[in-house]
Amino acid sequence: MDADTEQLIRSMWSDLSTANRALSTRIEETNARLGQTNVELAAMNGNLVARLDQTNARIDQTNVQLAMMNHALSTRIDQTNVRIDGLDHKFAALDHKFDALDHKFDALDHKVDALDHKFDALDHKVAALDHKVDALDHRVHLMDERMQENFARVQRNFERLDLRLEQRDHQLDDHESRLQRIEGHVGQRDD
Repeated sequence: MDADTEQLIRSMWSDLSTANRALSTRIEETNARLGQTNVELAAMNGNLVARLDQTNARIDQTNVQLAMMNHALSTRIDQTNVRIDGLDHKFAALDHKFDALDHKFDALDHKVDALDHKFDALDHKVAALDHKVDALDHRVHLMDERMQENFARVQRNFERLDLRLEQRDHQLDDHESRLQRIEGHVGQRDD
């Protein structure tokens, strides 16, 4: 080997040693950082495990509460279903009652229709009677007018008779006074 190569190898070796030491220092720093990171990760892992345990405990608690709520809800649903079944029976009974009432109302409708026909017939009879009553009222009105005219005539006749009677009374009074005078004259002659 010649001196230049040896020098080159030594120089390279020296560079490699320096680089190796620099690399070793870096590796140690990196290992130190990795160790610190592992400690931090272990601490974080411990925190994470503690948090996961807390979360699992909460989930277990929530599951217990949900199971209790589910049981209570199932009980309420069962009670509600029992009530609904009872209501279904009541509604079925009411449906039967409504059907019976519908039949009764249909029968009443038929009776009302029959009564309507009877009332229509009575209305026609009443209308005919009203017409007859109106005619009778007209006749009575005419008779009343005639009667009032006749009463007025009779009244006038009575007034004329009364006047004639008064005149006759005056004539009779005149005749009586003449008769008394004549009797008075005749009676004086007889004496």
